[in-house]
Amino acid sequence: MSAIAGLSQPVDKRVERSDVARMLDRLTHCGPDGFGIWCEGHVGLGHRMLHTTPESVRERLPLSIPEAALAITCDARIDNRGELIQACGLAGPEGDIADSELILAAYQRWGESCVEKLLGDFSFAIWDGRKRQLLCARDHLGIKPLFYYHSGGFFAFATEIKALFSIPQVPRSLNETRIAHHLIGFFEDRATTFFDGILRLPPAHTLTVRPDGLQMRQYWQADPTVEIRRSSDAEYAEEFRAIFAEAVHCRLRSVAPVGALVSGGLDSSSIACMARNQLQAEGRSGALHTFSALFSEFPESDERSYINAVIQGGGFIPHFFDGDTANPLTDHATVLGELDEVFHGADLTLMRMFYAGASQQGVRVMLDGLGGDEMVSHGARHLEELLRAGNWHEFGQQASGLARDAAHDRESVLREFLQPYFLELKQQRKWWTLSKALLEIPRQVNESIPGFVGDYALRPLVHKWKRRLLRGAPGGHGSASAPDSILADDFAQSIGLQERSLRARNSDAARGRSAREAHCHAINSGRLWLAIEELARVAAPYGVEPRYPQLDKRLVEFSVALPLSQKLSQGRSRAVFRRAMNQVLPEEVRWRAGKAKFLSPFAETLRRYGREFLDATILDTPPALARYFNLPALRQKYQRFLEGADSEAAPVWRASNLIWWLQGLERALPTAKQSSEARQTQATAV
Repeated sequence: MSAIAGLSQPVDKRVERSDVARMLDRLTHCGPDGFGIWCEGHVGLGHRMLHTTPESVRERLPLSIPEAALAITCDARIDNRGELIQACGLAGPEGDIADSELILAAYQRWGESCVEKLLGDFSFAIWDGRKRQLLCARDHLGIKPLFYYHSGGFFAFATEIKALFSIPQVPRSLNETRIAHHLIGFFEDRATTFFDGILRLPPAHTLTVRPDGLQMRQYWQADPTVEIRRSSDAEYAEEFRAIFAEAVHCRLRSVAPVGALVSGGLDSSSIACMARNQLQAEGRSGALHTFSALFSEFPESDERSYINAVIQGGGFIPHFFDGDTANPLTDHATVLGELDEVFHGADLTLMRMFYAGASQQGVRVMLDGLGGDEMVSHGARHLEELLRAGNWHEFGQQASGLARDAAHDRESVLREFLQPYFLELKQQRKWWTLSKALLEIPRQVNESIPGFVGDYALRPLVHKWKRRLLRGAPGGHGSASAPDSILADDFAQSIGLQERSLRARNSDAARGRSAREAHCHAINSGRLWLAIEELARVAAPYGVEPRYPQLDKRLVEFSVALPLSQKLSQGRSRAVFRRAMNQVLPEEVRWRAGKAKFLSPFAETLRRYGREFLDATILDTPPALARYFNLPALRQKYQRFLEGADSEAAPVWRASNLIWWLQGLERALPTAKQSSEARQTQATAV
């Protein structure tokens, strides 16, 4: 990705070019192909360029139109170029018109509402000298990051936090609420960062900066009230395929070779095969590089049979990497410096290997299936609606089919949906419905009534009563959800975590009441946009731009509006997607059940390579940092992890990363540079 930065001072103070230059110096890794600075009075804009699209090669940013008193800096790929060129009356060959010109022309035509006319991935800032305002915007799904700081009449923004820290007015004080959220695995705060006062602009939002303050506006969200109706399964699949094909095609626009991650899953395989077909149709046969990890030591994680089925279709330049030896601690301090914040992803080492390999091949664009699960819902929430509607026969059939499709045991699928349903009936005092359900549903799922009632009705009640008792016990304050939480009780209470977390969780539950609302909520998941931001920063030093066809606004809107029967059909999850990929995907991939599990390789390599690091952070936690942690609980989890409990890998990893990051904060923040020699060593292929 390219990078942007800028400043707005009080009107009586000038922004010097050196101020913007300092910010751009921190973003060198994002833009090896040039930089630009524009300053006028109390406003300054900056840009670091990575050439990815053909139009970007001739693009010079920031772009200004003096006669209109406008200037723009942006990191953007606009997909509806022809439509905008026509609507804005732009003249000349389409290939000569840069995406920044399109955005600025759209602003001149529609003002701040221009964002509603744009398709693609973008973050931008437009200075309007006549209105004396700065408009910042981020794309619909948050693919392009944007961070900012505001105090009084001072405002600064940048693609990465490290650029903000080049400005003396920006403080580096920690946001302890964010620290607590990190430790308990709560990611739904979409605005704050690990630093007080430094905020992220959420996806699908604009931020207007005026002398009298800031105004934020959400300009788009997926609408859970819309439902489309077509005449047949085939018609749904045909329309889905057309939109998906366009989403992939838009993201193939590149001045350099294109790569695709191929894990063997439904999403990455579909993207790679569709991209291959489109490149072949354009006369670029064999032009798509693929990047895959193999796990010889972990059969449950090894997808080579599915990967090979895709690659054997031809038209690819495949590259394979050894996932068994992906050390999570490789260049750990460097990664923390690149990310600015504590990272959550377990597989960033693999991703860095892929990006390093791509860089060696001259690949600048990497197609990725991230977001596919959220975009094309698995449809499991349909089971909840069947229960509430009293359609218990259909529930039994779909639940059994889903268990087969997801490669789960039937008991776990039934437990996931029946236990909350019975608790809900009890809380609502629907005794007649409850008694009827306890007699009828066992017949539909081939269970004995006594065993069924014990497993799915009585057991959750007992667990609920136990949790109530534990709330009164030491460590059971509720804010961290369990007495063995790794979060220190006193620390949680000192920042009021219980109130904040419960309020946020209640809000999330309200948004997810219906299946379609839950689908919209998944698309807005904090975990998803955190992963997008982390991958953008990890890829930047390698000169690679990740692109996500599944996170196309048109595809998201269509998928949300689908009837539930197109998301879950005869127990098959993501039914419409599978039908749409007929004659695109190999059949064994199109109808595969379940997904690979990547927790075991991560946990084992962490145990194999990380013992010294984990001992130093968890067993010898510095006293100054110990106040954040329930150390006995953390060390118990660590011991269980060392003994083979992979489920403890996530809390152990979160805690150790936080401790390491806090210890090295001053060292990690000033730069994200990494020697090219070090990067090349990560690209060793199998």
